[in-house]
Amino acid sequence: MVKRILSVVLALIVAFGLITGFEYLGGFLFQHPAIDIKNPTTISDMMASMPIAAFLWILLGYAVSSFIGGIIASFISGRTKVQPSLIVGAVLMAGGFMTIITIPYHPLWFIIASIFVYVPFSALGYLLVRQKDKPKEEPHMPSLPSK
Repeated sequence: MVKRILSVVLALIVAFGLITGFEYLGGFLFQHPAIDIKNPTTISDMMASMPIAAFLWILLGYAVSSFIGGIIASFISGRTKVQPSLIVGAVLMAGGFMTIITIPYHPLWFIIASIFVYVPFSALGYLLVRQKDKPKEEPHMPSLPSK
């Protein structure tokens, strides 16, 4: 039980770090102007002027962080249960909803797309780890009938 809790906590730390990194790098890639993060109006203005590519970049960050979080949670927890990876995806989704609620402007398509990113990609991380852990099966050769 402690191992599963630790796996989720460590996976979330890494995943939130990756999301932050993607958002920070996106600021350089898409040349966001310097804004006062304490002023909701400037954040709303920046979000309204962001190109679609910037939103796609953020979605990519959500997908990558969920996938890596799912891998870490599965690997540390023992690779047998999907629940740690799904918990990581659910917590990341809750964080995404909080961001959507607290930051004034998000396009509707982005909100809908982000719903379908977190949990499925964390589950894919679990499936990758589980797949790597399965033993390879030998091909079955039919036996020849004996005389």
